[in-house]
Amino acid sequence: MKILTIILVLIISTLGSPFIGGIEVSASVVLKIRVENPSKTEAQTVPVKVYLPKEVNPKTDIMDLGGLQLDYDAATGTYYVHGEVPLGPGESVNKAVEMKDVWVQSEEELSAMLEEAKETARQLEGTPYEEEGEALVSEVKKKIELILKKQEETANNPGERIRTFRQGVQSLASVEQDISQLGQLKLEASVGETLKKDRLVKKEESEEASAEKEKESGKETSAKESDSESEGAESTIPVGAGADEPPETVAPLGRSISMTTAWQIIFGILIFLGVLSAVAFMSWHRMVGVNAQKEQQGEPLVTEDQVAKGSESSVSGSQAG
Repeated sequence: MKILTIILVLIISTLGSPFIGGIEVSASVVLKIRVENPSKTEAQTVPVKVYLPKEVNPKTDIMDLGGLQLDYDAATGTYYVHGEVPLGPGESVNKAVEMKDVWVQSEEELSAMLEEAKETARQLEGTPYEEEGEALVSEVKKKIELILKKQEETANNPGERIRTFRQGVQSLASVEQDISQLGQLKLEASVGETLKKDRLVKKEESEEASAEKEKESGKETSAKESDSESEGAESTIPVGAGADEPPETVAPLGRSISMTTAWQIIFGILIFLGVLSAVAFMSWHRMVGVNAQKEQQGEPLVTEDQVAKGSESSVSGSQAG
Protein backbone atom coordinates (compact mmCIF):
# COMPACT_ATOMS: atom_id res chain seq x y z
CA MET A 1 0.00 0.00 0.00
CA LYS A 2 1.31 3.40 -0.91
CA ILE A 3 2.09 5.76 1.94
CA LEU A 4 1.52 9.46 1.28
CA THR A 5 2.95 12.09 3.59
CA ILE A 6 1.48 15.58 3.92
CA ILE A 7 3.57 18.12 5.82
CA LEU A 8 1.54 20.62 7.86
CA VAL A 9 2.65 23.46 10.10
CA LEU A 10 0.80 23.13 13.40
CA ILE A 11 0.94 26.12 15.69
CA ILE A 12 1.02 24.91 19.31
CA SER A 13 0.83 27.36 22.17
CA THR A 14 3.63 26.14 24.41
CA LEU A 15 6.58 27.58 26.12
CA GLY A 16 8.74 26.56 23.24
CA SER A 17 8.79 27.06 19.49
CA PRO A 18 6.28 25.74 16.92
CA PHE A 19 6.89 22.25 15.52
CA ILE A 20 6.16 20.30 12.36
CA GLY A 21 3.63 17.50 12.30
CA GLY A 22 2.49 15.24 9.43
CA ILE A 23 -0.36 13.39 7.72
CA GLU A 24 0.02 9.80 6.65
CA VAL A 25 -2.31 8.75 3.84
CA SER A 26 -3.34 5.26 2.77
CA ALA A 27 -6.76 3.91 1.73
CA SER A 28 -7.99 6.16 4.45
CA VAL A 29 -6.22 9.34 5.48
CA VAL A 30 -4.67 9.47 8.92
CA LEU A 31 -3.85 12.89 10.26
CA LYS A 32 -1.02 12.35 12.74
CA ILE A 33 -0.44 15.21 15.11
CA ARG A 34 2.78 15.13 17.14
CA VAL A 35 2.52 17.08 20.37
CA GLU A 36 5.63 17.66 22.50
CA ASN A 37 6.66 19.61 25.56
CA PRO A 38 9.71 21.67 24.64
CA SER A 39 10.61 22.21 28.30
CA LYS A 40 13.16 19.77 29.61
CA THR A 41 12.54 20.66 33.26
CA GLU A 42 8.85 21.53 33.62
CA ALA A 43 5.67 19.55 33.03
CA GLN A 44 2.83 21.37 31.27
CA THR A 45 -0.51 20.92 29.51
CA VAL A 46 -0.22 21.56 25.78
CA PRO A 47 -3.35 22.80 23.91
CA VAL A 48 -4.00 21.25 20.48
CA LYS A 49 -6.04 22.85 17.66
CA VAL A 50 -5.76 21.55 14.08
CA TYR A 51 -8.06 22.50 11.16
CA LEU A 52 -9.25 19.72 8.93
CA PRO A 53 -9.26 20.00 5.12
CA LYS A 54 -12.44 21.69 3.91
CA GLU A 55 -13.44 18.67 1.79
CA VAL A 56 -13.96 16.54 4.91
CA ASN A 57 -17.57 15.93 5.91
CA PRO A 58 -17.59 15.35 9.72
CA LYS A 59 -20.76 13.24 9.55
CA THR A 60 -19.53 10.75 6.95
CA ASP A 61 -15.77 11.13 6.47
CA ILE A 62 -14.30 11.12 10.00
CA MET A 63 -13.61 7.60 11.18
CA ASP A 64 -11.65 8.28 14.42
CA LEU A 65 -10.95 11.53 16.30
CA GLY A 66 -7.98 10.08 18.22
CA GLY A 67 -9.23 11.28 21.59
CA LEU A 68 -9.72 14.88 20.42
CA GLN A 69 -12.93 16.85 20.05
CA LEU A 70 -14.52 18.12 16.85
CA ASP A 71 -15.78 21.66 16.49
CA TYR A 72 -16.72 24.20 13.84
CA ASP A 73 -15.14 27.60 13.21
CA ALA A 74 -17.88 29.90 11.91
CA ALA A 75 -15.34 32.57 10.96
CA THR A 76 -13.52 30.30 8.50
CA GLY A 77 -16.33 27.86 7.78
CA THR A 78 -14.06 24.95 8.62
CA TYR A 79 -14.11 22.06 11.10
CA TYR A 80 -11.20 21.47 13.46
CA VAL A 81 -10.10 19.07 16.18
CA HIS A 82 -8.90 20.34 19.52
CA GLY A 83 -7.99 19.27 23.05
CA GLU A 84 -5.40 19.57 25.85
CA VAL A 85 -2.58 17.10 26.32
CA PRO A 86 -0.65 16.97 29.66
CA LEU A 87 3.05 16.28 29.07
CA GLY A 88 6.04 15.82 31.32
CA PRO A 89 9.40 17.55 30.75
CA GLY A 90 10.59 16.91 27.16
CA GLU A 91 7.76 14.40 26.59
CA SER A 92 5.93 14.06 23.19
CA VAL A 93 2.91 12.08 21.98
CA ASN A 94 1.16 11.45 18.61
CA LYS A 95 -2.55 11.99 18.08
CA ALA A 96 -4.21 10.43 15.02
CA VAL A 97 -7.42 11.56 13.27
CA GLU A 98 -8.52 9.01 10.68
CA MET A 99 -10.61 10.18 7.70
CA LYS A 100 -11.87 8.70 4.45
CA ASP A 101 -9.83 9.49 1.38
CA VAL A 102 -12.05 12.02 -0.42
CA TRP A 103 -9.34 13.62 -2.61
CA VAL A 104 -9.75 11.26 -5.52
CA GLN A 105 -11.85 11.85 -8.65
CA SER A 106 -13.53 8.57 -9.49
CA GLU A 107 -12.43 7.30 -12.90
CA GLU A 108 -15.78 5.52 -13.32
CA GLU A 109 -17.72 8.75 -12.75
CA LEU A 110 -15.51 10.67 -15.17
CA SER A 111 -15.93 7.97 -17.84
CA ALA A 112 -19.69 8.02 -17.33
CA MET A 113 -19.74 11.80 -17.87
CA LEU A 114 -17.75 11.45 -21.10
CA GLU A 115 -20.06 8.72 -22.34
CA GLU A 116 -23.10 10.89 -21.56
CA ALA A 117 -21.61 13.71 -23.64
CA LYS A 118 -20.90 11.35 -26.55
CA GLU A 119 -24.41 9.88 -26.45
CA THR A 120 -26.00 13.33 -26.50
CA ALA A 121 -23.76 14.37 -29.40
CA ARG A 122 -24.79 11.26 -31.37
CA GLN A 123 -28.39 12.45 -31.18
CA LEU A 124 -27.34 15.71 -32.87
CA GLU A 125 -26.13 13.95 -36.02
CA GLY A 126 -27.88 15.23 -39.11
CA THR A 127 -28.95 18.45 -37.40
CA PRO A 128 -27.56 22.00 -37.72
CA TYR A 129 -25.94 21.48 -34.27
CA GLU A 130 -23.84 18.44 -35.18
CA GLU A 131 -20.48 20.27 -35.47
CA GLU A 132 -21.05 22.27 -32.29
CA GLY A 133 -21.89 19.05 -30.44
CA GLU A 134 -18.70 17.36 -31.64
CA ALA A 135 -16.64 20.36 -30.49
CA LEU A 136 -18.19 20.20 -27.01
CA VAL A 137 -17.50 16.46 -26.74
CA SER A 138 -13.88 17.14 -27.69
CA GLU A 139 -13.63 19.72 -24.88
CA VAL A 140 -15.19 17.35 -22.34
CA LYS A 141 -12.79 14.56 -23.31
CA LYS A 142 -9.77 16.88 -23.06
CA LYS A 143 -10.73 18.13 -19.59
CA ILE A 144 -11.41 14.65 -18.20
CA GLU A 145 -8.14 13.25 -19.56
CA LEU A 146 -6.27 16.17 -17.96
CA ILE A 147 -7.91 15.52 -14.57
CA LEU A 148 -6.94 11.83 -14.66
CA LYS A 149 -3.39 12.62 -15.80
CA LYS A 150 -2.70 15.14 -13.02
CA GLN A 151 -4.30 12.87 -10.46
CA GLU A 152 -1.90 10.10 -11.45
CA GLU A 153 1.12 12.41 -11.46
CA THR A 154 0.45 13.68 -7.92
CA ALA A 155 -0.43 10.33 -6.37
CA ASN A 156 2.76 10.35 -4.25
CA ASN A 157 2.60 14.02 -3.30
CA PRO A 158 -0.32 14.60 -0.95
CA GLY A 159 -0.05 18.40 -0.93
CA GLU A 160 -0.09 18.58 -4.73
CA ARG A 161 -2.76 15.94 -4.79
CA ILE A 162 -5.14 18.06 -2.72
CA ARG A 163 -4.43 21.11 -4.88
CA THR A 164 -4.95 19.02 -8.03
CA PHE A 165 -8.18 17.67 -6.58
CA ARG A 166 -9.46 21.19 -5.96
CA GLN A 167 -8.53 22.24 -9.48
CA GLY A 168 -10.26 19.12 -10.75
CA VAL A 169 -13.46 20.17 -8.98
CA GLN A 170 -13.41 23.40 -10.99
CA SER A 171 -12.72 21.46 -14.18
CA LEU A 172 -15.64 19.14 -13.43
CA ALA A 173 -17.93 22.14 -13.06
CA SER A 174 -16.83 23.22 -16.54
CA VAL A 175 -17.48 19.69 -17.86
CA GLU A 176 -20.98 19.73 -16.39
CA GLN A 177 -21.63 23.06 -18.13
CA ASP A 178 -20.52 21.54 -21.45
CA ILE A 179 -22.83 18.55 -20.95
CA SER A 180 -25.67 20.89 -20.03
CA GLN A 181 -25.03 22.87 -23.21
CA LEU A 182 -25.17 19.64 -25.21
CA GLY A 183 -28.55 18.92 -23.64
CA GLN A 184 -29.74 22.38 -24.63
CA LEU A 185 -28.62 21.77 -28.22
CA LYS A 186 -30.49 18.47 -28.20
CA LEU A 187 -33.64 20.23 -27.00
CA GLU A 188 -33.32 22.94 -29.66
CA ALA A 189 -32.77 20.30 -32.35
CA SER A 190 -35.84 18.40 -31.14
CA VAL A 191 -37.96 21.56 -31.17
CA GLY A 192 -36.62 22.47 -34.61
CA GLU A 193 -37.51 19.01 -35.95
CA THR A 194 -41.00 19.29 -34.47
CA LEU A 195 -41.48 22.72 -36.06
CA LYS A 196 -40.24 21.35 -39.38
CA LYS A 197 -42.74 18.48 -39.23
CA ASP A 198 -45.52 20.92 -38.33
CA ARG A 199 -44.62 23.08 -41.32
CA LEU A 200 -44.71 20.05 -43.62
CA VAL A 201 -48.08 18.94 -42.23
CA LYS A 202 -49.52 22.44 -42.62
CA LYS A 203 -48.16 22.64 -46.16
CA GLU A 204 -49.76 19.31 -47.06
CA GLU A 205 -53.05 20.38 -45.48
CA SER A 206 -52.91 23.67 -47.40
CA GLU A 207 -52.25 21.85 -50.67
CA GLU A 208 -55.10 19.44 -50.01
CA ALA A 209 -57.42 22.35 -49.19
CA SER A 210 -56.40 24.14 -52.39
CA ALA A 211 -56.98 21.01 -54.45
CA GLU A 212 -60.39 20.51 -52.82
CA LYS A 213 -61.26 24.14 -53.46
CA GLU A 214 -60.28 23.86 -57.11
CA LYS A 215 -62.34 20.68 -57.37
CA GLU A 216 -65.39 22.39 -55.87
CA SER A 217 -64.85 25.38 -58.13
CA GLY A 218 -64.79 23.05 -61.16
CA LYS A 219 -68.06 21.47 -60.04
CA GLU A 220 -69.72 24.88 -59.67
CA THR A 221 -68.53 25.96 -63.13
CA SER A 222 -69.85 22.73 -64.65
CA ALA A 223 -73.20 23.23 -62.90
CA LYS A 224 -73.47 26.80 -64.20
CA GLU A 225 -72.71 25.67 -67.75
CA SER A 226 -75.34 22.93 -67.44
CA ASP A 227 -77.92 25.49 -66.23
CA SER A 228 -77.11 27.79 -69.15
CA GLU A 229 -77.58 24.94 -71.62
CA SER A 230 -80.91 23.99 -70.05
CA GLU A 231 -82.13 27.59 -70.21
CA GLY A 232 -81.26 27.74 -73.91
CA ALA A 233 -83.10 24.49 -74.53
CA GLU A 234 -86.34 25.60 -72.81
CA SER A 235 -89.52 25.85 -74.97
CA THR A 236 -92.58 27.97 -74.34
CA ILE A 237 -96.19 26.81 -74.20
CA PRO A 238 -98.23 28.37 -77.13
CA VAL A 239 -100.69 31.02 -75.95
CA GLY A 240 -104.31 30.52 -77.02
CA ALA A 241 -103.86 26.87 -78.08
CA GLY A 242 -106.80 24.51 -77.63
CA ALA A 243 -107.14 22.32 -74.58
CA ASP A 244 -106.76 19.18 -76.63
CA GLU A 245 -103.57 20.34 -78.31
CA PRO A 246 -100.56 19.33 -76.25
CA PRO A 247 -97.62 21.72 -76.09
CA GLU A 248 -94.86 21.03 -78.54
CA THR A 249 -92.30 20.63 -75.81
CA VAL A 250 -92.58 20.63 -72.07
CA ALA A 251 -89.78 21.49 -69.67
CA PRO A 252 -88.70 18.43 -67.65
CA LEU A 253 -90.06 18.19 -64.15
CA GLY A 254 -87.83 19.50 -61.40
CA ARG A 255 -85.92 21.93 -63.66
CA SER A 256 -86.33 25.66 -63.04
CA ILE A 257 -87.33 28.09 -65.87
CA SER A 258 -85.78 31.45 -66.55
CA MET A 259 -87.27 34.69 -65.25
CA THR A 260 -87.90 35.98 -68.82
CA THR A 261 -89.84 32.84 -69.77
CA ALA A 262 -91.93 33.07 -66.60
CA TRP A 263 -92.91 36.70 -67.33
CA GLN A 264 -93.77 35.80 -70.94
CA ILE A 265 -96.14 33.09 -69.71
CA ILE A 266 -97.76 35.47 -67.21
CA PHE A 267 -98.30 38.23 -69.84
CA GLY A 268 -99.70 35.63 -72.29
CA ILE A 269 -102.22 34.48 -69.70
CA LEU A 270 -103.24 38.08 -68.93
CA ILE A 271 -103.74 38.89 -72.65
CA PHE A 272 -105.80 35.72 -73.12
CA LEU A 273 -108.03 36.63 -70.17
CA GLY A 274 -108.39 40.18 -71.52
CA VAL A 275 -109.53 38.95 -74.95
CA LEU A 276 -111.96 36.49 -73.38
CA SER A 277 -113.41 39.23 -71.18
CA ALA A 278 -113.83 41.56 -74.18
CA VAL A 279 -115.70 38.86 -76.16
CA ALA A 280 -118.01 38.16 -73.21
CA PHE A 281 -118.68 41.88 -72.75
CA MET A 282 -119.50 42.38 -76.42
CA SER A 283 -121.88 39.38 -76.40
CA TRP A 284 -123.63 40.74 -73.33
CA HIS A 285 -123.87 44.24 -74.78
CA ARG A 286 -125.32 42.91 -78.03
CA MET A 287 -127.89 40.83 -76.16
CA VAL A 288 -128.98 43.85 -74.15
CA GLY A 289 -129.44 45.90 -77.35
CA VAL A 290 -131.45 43.19 -79.11
CA ASN A 291 -133.72 42.67 -76.09
CA ALA A 292 -134.35 46.39 -75.91
CA GLN A 293 -135.56 46.42 -79.55
CA LYS A 294 -137.68 43.26 -79.02
CA GLU A 295 -139.24 44.78 -75.95
CA GLN A 296 -140.25 47.89 -77.90
CA GLN A 297 -141.74 45.78 -80.70
CA GLY A 298 -143.40 43.34 -78.30
CA GLU A 299 -141.42 40.35 -79.52
CA PRO A 300 -139.90 37.58 -77.34
CA LEU A 301 -136.56 38.41 -75.73
CA VAL A 302 -133.35 36.91 -77.02
CA THR A 303 -131.29 34.63 -74.69
CA GLU A 304 -127.58 34.35 -74.51
CA ASP A 305 -127.63 31.05 -76.41
CA GLN A 306 -129.55 32.62 -79.25
CA VAL A 307 -127.13 35.50 -79.38
CA ALA A 308 -124.21 33.06 -79.47
CA LYS A 309 -125.86 31.04 -82.26
CA GLY A 310 -126.59 34.20 -84.17
CA SER A 311 -123.00 35.21 -83.87
CA GLU A 312 -121.89 31.82 -85.13
CA SER A 313 -124.30 32.01 -88.07
CA SER A 314 -123.06 35.47 -88.94
CA VAL A 315 -119.50 34.26 -88.78
CA SER A 316 -120.35 31.21 -90.97
CA GLY A 317 -122.13 33.39 -93.51
CA SER A 318 -119.27 35.74 -93.67
CA GLN A 319 -116.88 32.84 -94.25
CA ALA A 320 -119.21 31.41 -96.96
CA GLY A 321 -119.45 34.78 -98.72
